[in-house]
Amino acid sequence: MTNINSGLLRIAIGTALALPFAAFIAPQSAQAQTVPSSCNDVLQNCPADRTPNLTQVQVAPILSTITINGSTITITPPPTDGSPVDVTATAITSTSTGIGNNISASSSNGVLLDLVSTQDLSASVGALNDITTSAAVPGVILATTIAYGNTAQAQACCGGMDVIADQNITAAAGTISATGTLNTAPGVGALSMTTSAVSNVVGAAAINGAVSLVTNQTNDAGLNATSTATMCCNTDSTSVSATATSNSSQSSSESSTVHSWAVQNNRGSIDATASQTINSGTALSSAAQATANVASAYNRWGYTELTTSQYAEGSVSSHAILTANNYVTSATAGTTSQGNLAIVSGMGSDGRINAYQNIAATGDVIAVTDWSGFSQGGVGTAIASASGNGLTGFVCTTCGDAGVGLYGNAEQINSGNVNATVNMSGGTSASMVASATAVGNSANFITQAGAN
Repeated sequence: MTNINSGLLRIAIGTALALPFAAFIAPQSAQAQTVPSSCNDVLQNCPADRTPNLTQVQVAPILSTITINGSTITITPPPTDGSPVDVTATAITSTSTGIGNNISASSSNGVLLDLVSTQDLSASVGALNDITTSAAVPGVILATTIAYGNTAQAQACCGGMDVIADQNITAAAGTISATGTLNTAPGVGALSMTTSAVSNVVGAAAINGAVSLVTNQTNDAGLNATSTATMCCNTDSTSVSATATSNSSQSSSESSTVHSWAVQNNRGSIDATASQTINSGTALSSAAQATANVASAYNRWGYTELTTSQYAEGSVSSHAILTANNYVTSATAGTTSQGNLAIVSGMGSDGRINAYQNIAATGDVIAVTDWSGFSQGGVGTAIASASGNGLTGFVCTTCGDAGVGLYGNAEQINSGNVNATVNMSGGTSASMVASATAVGNSANFITQAGAN
């Protein structure tokens, strides 16, 4: 395993000779190499581009809004059959989703999935979810808020896929934002509040077929995911989370040979904030995660190769806030901020990861966790993790098969600040646990032999 915390990384690992990284990055000017544009411009072994067979353009704003006011309804005159006079909600489920452009394609029965798509967005996308209760809700409150800029999903069984997905969001879009707000009266059972904002996302899944996936993603818009919960008390548990991801390209496959190329550029600022304030509660959790670029490939029983060029220019920030005047059992707050992330995970066959990751001086990566609470015997935990460039390659053998190899070439450059901060106060007789981790560049290569 190799773990590099700062500086420039060049590594070749495996039982065979690995090519230098220059073989995967096309010769070009220093400026072009710093700010990659598309797969064909940057990666020499990228498949030739083709004419799109599906194009989507969105130029007007998108907004999804839900407002719930869970008031008590009093029946007059009172029922004579023993029914309650006051009627309130026992549970609430609310899902607000805003999407700019969406593509979904699938094939089966051995048919090749052939898709070349282009998605352009120059308008804002928003999702709002506002819940207020003035009476007890003894069951579960489930609040989900999602805002997507461009999304594309491809799924194939037995025929393989040949997919090229181009996604672009201009600065004219302004923001991609998801906002969830909750205010509750006493007597909540359990709360699950999830808010997600994603600029560009491509997902591919395949079984028993060759996979060729090319992803070109650019985001110049701002990205915000915010969850804010203000509560009196609960009896079961609470979970408040916010996730903001600019560019995401991920594949999952089985019994397939996978080649994936991903060029990702983010220039917009990214912010994820999860805030929870409660007077008295149990099993409390607040979590926020922000990521600029992520490219991953997971495969079982087949060769897996990921080649990616990732560039991040805008700031990446996550903030988790947990304030509990009194809590029992546990109260946990955590943040994770990541600049660029590349992952290859394979089982039963060889794997290769080629990654060029670059964070500009304006691409600060910041994680802040603020925890304040009081308890008689509970455990309070606050965690903050910030990482500039991250890379993980993992392969393992199973069932006594011959050994597998993991091969990698990587270059990681980080010119931005990386900060992880934890602020804790309170405690009384509670246990308090704090952890803060800041890493500039990190690369991990892991090979493992499975059990028979």
